[in-house]
Amino acid sequence: GGGGEWRRGEGEWERGGGVSETGKEELMLAMPMSAGSGSGSGSVLENQQWTRREAPHARAHTEARLREAALDRVFFQHPNFSVSPVEGTLWPHTAVEVAVTFAPDHAKEYDDPAWIEIDGASNRIPVFFRGRGLGPSAIFSFDVLDVGDTYVHTLHQYEVELQNRGKVDVEFRLLLPETPFGSKFSFSPDSGRLSGGQIQGIKVKLLSNLLGVFDETFQWQVKGSSEPLVLQFRGRVCPPSFAVDVRDLDFGIVSYGFRYTKEFTLINTSEIPMKYAWSVPADEAAAERMAMMTTTAMTSTSASSLLLLPLASPGSSKLAAVDNYHSNGGGGGGGGGG
Repeated sequence: GGGGEWRRGEGEWERGGGVSETGKEELMLAMPMSAGSGSGSGSVLENQQWTRREAPHARAHTEARLREAALDRVFFQHPNFSVSPVEGTLWPHTAVEVAVTFAPDHAKEYDDPAWIEIDGASNRIPVFFRGRGLGPSAIFSFDVLDVGDTYVHTLHQYEVELQNRGKVDVEFRLLLPETPFGSKFSFSPDSGRLSGGQIQGIKVKLLSNLLGVFDETFQWQVKGSSEPLVLQFRGRVCPPSFAVDVRDLDFGIVSYGFRYTKEFTLINTSEIPMKYAWSVPADEAAAERMAMMTTTAMTSTSASSLLLLPLASPGSSKLAAVDNYHSNGGGGGGGGGG
């Protein structure tokens, strides 16, 4: 029950004198506050003084332990590199084997740092993980196809092969261009997945209601690749072509009030059917005297008749024109009437 000091003996705390400040610190950290409950008032007061004096040291020690616990929870994390084991103990004169796994998700160069923290060392040891990701290797059987002349309102079909030349699976998807002719193409299939070495045939269809020259580039997105695959089509959409076997129809001198007929031939020189209609630009009086026997469609040749019904008016010369429904009047010439 005296006011003596506590001191550390053989593995335990004992009462005595001459305890250093360091001993007091160790005592307060190791012993609970109730240790002096059986001592005198002087001992309790002394313990309270130690508590007030050593509180900053205890807080610093607690904060250090909290920091260590937080660091323990923040191990190396990376979407493409993994380390195993992520922590451990290395005894003197021993070695430990650490496995680093590299799993790239893009075709690019990787260079990322990692840090090794050692207990008791003030500085961390840097380790750099480097690698190069090899993406999918796919290729079309051709890059550019010149289809030449195609016809309006006519279905044209082509086929291209997509081959996976690598070991990584290829996931592909077509990106349609927002161009007038781009929407006239269709691809089947326009997306899919190819395993290593697999070949996929892709059917291409062209059905255009537009005329003119086209040069369309289609991009195919490949998952995991930084560059898209490119497939290009060139060509021209043409109207049907035709010809007439005569340029003029001369009825000569005729008597009015009688009907006269002359025939000529319209030839379809294209490879597709053609819709057409004849017209005779004239005033109402001339329209009553002259009429055309029309046909709406033909594949090779067609005979047309021009009927002339002369009235009491003088002779005239009129032009007959053929309207090509597909090409809006282009692609050939018409015959004339007189």
